[in-house]
Amino acid sequence: MPGYETNSWGGVIGPARLPREIISKLHEEIKKALASPTVAERYRQLDTEPDGSGPEAFLELVRRETPKWAEVIRRSGAKVD
Repeated sequence: MPGYETNSWGGVIGPARLPREIISKLHEEIKKALASPTVAERYRQLDTEPDGSGPEAFLELVRRETPKWAEVIRRSGAKVD
């Protein structure tokens, strides 16, 4: 589809209204894990780059990507069986 670039991304998503202190703690622990040499090596093996930029940046990514891909699905006519 013209004007679209595809790449994959993923992240950790919790339930709505998750307390801020839990979000902060999860982010802290995820950053530690991503800094681990073992985890970093596995990401290299998978030819991917971990981000770990934080909950606000991830929320913005999801908000930006969702409407874009919703439009692709709408225009393609794809349906869930």
